[in-house]
Amino acid sequence: MIGLPDDDLGQRLHAIVERAEPVMASYARAVTHMGPVGNGQLTKMVNQICCIGVVQGLAEALNFAHRAGLDQHGARTQQRR
Repeated sequence: MIGLPDDDLGQRLHAIVERAEPVMASYARAVTHMGPVGNGQLTKMVNQICCIGVVQGLAEALNFAHRAGLDQHGARTQQRR
């Protein structure tokens, strides 16, 4: 995720980014222009919030399984299916 200005400089930078995309593709699944400078960072923050929400949900579920006296190994194994 990248942010570029919407002016003439942004258009020149966009051309540079397009030229560099094959290199970035070697280490990134996707390169997406998200708008003005800073939007890429904000989009990354949205992604991190989503990820931590999933991790928190998993922690809550395992805590629930533990408090309910369930076999935690079995509960984790079942979630993988």
